[in-house]
Amino acid sequence: MKAIKYIHDCGIVHRDLKPENLIFKTKAEDAEIMITDFGVSRVMEDDKMQLLTEICGTAGYMAPEIFKKSGHGKPVDVWAMGVITYFLLCGSTPFDRDTQKQEIEAIIVGDYKFEPEEYWVNVSEAAKDFIRECLTIDPTSRPTAEEALKHKWLADTESHFVLDQQGNMKNLLPHIQKAFDAKKTFRNAVFSVMATKLERMSALASAKQLSPETSAFGADIVQYMEESEKEIIDKI
Repeated sequence: MKAIKYIHDCGIVHRDLKPENLIFKTKAEDAEIMITDFGVSRVMEDDKMQLLTEICGTAGYMAPEIFKKSGHGKPVDVWAMGVITYFLLCGSTPFDRDTQKQEIEAIIVGDYKFEPEEYWVNVSEAAKDFIRECLTIDPTSRPTAEEALKHKWLADTESHFVLDQQGNMKNLLPHIQKAFDAKKTFRNAVFSVMATKLERMSALASAKQLSPETSAFGADIVQYMEESEKEIIDKI
């Protein structure tokens, strides 16, 4: 969040914050965290927030105003930090749904819950409140990066750990790993099915010696799959 405040103070909005774009500077235990991939970032003045209207970013981390095309700016980065925090505390994203259309619809209305309950039982109320603040639908009511840094979860001198009966910190990792592995297993299964279909189509094309036009279409399938996500977003 300090890094977000820094780039915002420099007049930069990142617009594609996600775990993949946060890296450790070194392998040390206390390594600094760096923000990467400024490919869709913009330099803008505070009084020109309404100028940015194009849809960009990664769907699950995009703020409602981006999909609404109502004009967006620095608040979208704070929203993304709320999604990232949710993910880091439980292993899944708050608006994860069966289809991307459902995911986008959930984002637009801010439809998320701290569920399953077992994944959140060891997370402090202060942490949940921080997420709620970041995931405020109205960007004008959403805290700035500077205001978010003053939230009790980040600013208090004492950490907000959930303790067991012996006074020890409860471990979040088992639940996080369970949620993450479940999603990874599902996606691997989907990708395996897709890969099998592509292999069969390729074999069929070779066996039947299809026309150049049909063969070219088969070669474009992967590209169509990559572009489908953007198509869905644009239609919505």
